[in-house]
Amino acid sequence: MHLDYHSGNVLVDTEGQLTGIIDWDGWARGDRWFSLEVLAFDLTWRCADTAVRDRLDALIAAAVPADRLRAYRAHLSLRMVDWVIRHDEARAVDYWLAVATERLSV
Repeated sequence: MHLDYHSGNVLVDTEGQLTGIIDWDGWARGDRWFSLEVLAFDLTWRCADTAVRDRLDALIAAAVPADRLRAYRAHLSLRMVDWVIRHDEARAVDYWLAVATERLSV
């Protein structure tokens, strides 16, 4: 699984076709659905098309037991809030707390 699977690490051509995935230094063995939840967090942050986010959320929710999905979302919430506390400004912390609240309420 790709532990940093977000839109910045996905390469597409001018027609929107996937051409590659980069930044594999954070790969590990594990549940591929966790990688897709990382992508869902990224799409939330980037305010992506809600239909795309909803479709991805539905696919993940159908494949991952609710307790495991909540653990994934809790882990990512802590990870992102920790990262912005160390690397960004206060308003970014508030924003990621809001994203965490949203993702944990789904």
